[in-house]
Amino acid sequence: MAKSAATLIGLLRNVTGRTDSTDPLFTDEVMLGYLNDFLNLQSSQDIRIFKNMTWLEFDISPTTPNPMPIDLQALGLTTIGAPAYVQQIRANLPVQVTNAPMSGTIDGANQEFFLAGTPEIVPGTVFVSGTNPAQSLADDSLGGLVGDGSGSVNYLNGMINVVLNTAPVVASEVTVSYQYIPVPTPQSLNPNFSLELWWFQDPQDFYRHWPDRLNYTPQRPTSVLYYNNELTFRGPPDRPYHIKIQAYHTEVEIDASGNISQDYLYRYAVYGAALDLFSDYGEMDKWHEYYPAFTRYRALVYSRTVSQYQGQRPNPEF
Repeated sequence: MAKSAATLIGLLRNVTGRTDSTDPLFTDEVMLGYLNDFLNLQSSQDIRIFKNMTWLEFDISPTTPNPMPIDLQALGLTTIGAPAYVQQIRANLPVQVTNAPMSGTIDGANQEFFLAGTPEIVPGTVFVSGTNPAQSLADDSLGGLVGDGSGSVNYLNGMINVVLNTAPVVASEVTVSYQYIPVPTPQSLNPNFSLELWWFQDPQDFYRHWPDRLNYTPQRPTSVLYYNNELTFRGPPDRPYHIKIQAYHTEVEIDASGNISQDYLYRYAVYGAALDLFSDYGEMDKWHEYYPAFTRYRALVYSRTVSQYQGQRPNPEF
């Protein structure tokens, strides 16, 4: 049975003795904050339950930054790690062409325009055009726009920015055209080309195999280094590839009108949040009193993962 935020807050009040919701120190919002902080920031480090195992999936190509920055918090992940796989995208995936109006006020004064375009723009294909006065800029294949003004292109995420030499007058338009590699679908991936990447987290080991001072011929990546929140691929990709890396994601936050994502977590979350509250207010006698109950609920939650892995363990041989 789903457990609502109100149910969890009520139980947390009972456990901690903070039953007065009008107390500014212990409003419903504050109590919900304790619950979410425990779920998001601590539970994923306290237990590693099976249902939070997932994949980090993305595409790389010759235009992808290498090393590639990875913001785990923004992705809702706590860790990534081996195994990691590289899968080739079919060679016949067609390049798409788009022509779209750029965002920006056209009033005879504004000169700045932008477009949040499609990721994986093909370098050298961006062309910006203004009608009145006639102005144009072209992509220099290095991330810049040159011509009647200046600008930049992020080939990876599709962001295009431009500053025109002359502000377009009212009733004119500023458009941009470019080519891009469409996001691969499962049908566009080559099912016969999926190989495991060698996974490194020690730069010394990685660069012993792949010295940074050398230039490598673009190829299918065979190794990846995860270090300092960056992924470095060797060799550099010669074409688009799809990457899959095992990951572990955080619990989803509970909002005031919502439910906990997995109802069997609710007592574990409540008692964990209660321990944090006791600790914050120096009530260590209460902390020690309730810790055994917390460990019981933690064990019950983790038993699901133990059961999930049980079938993977080898039977003893006598």
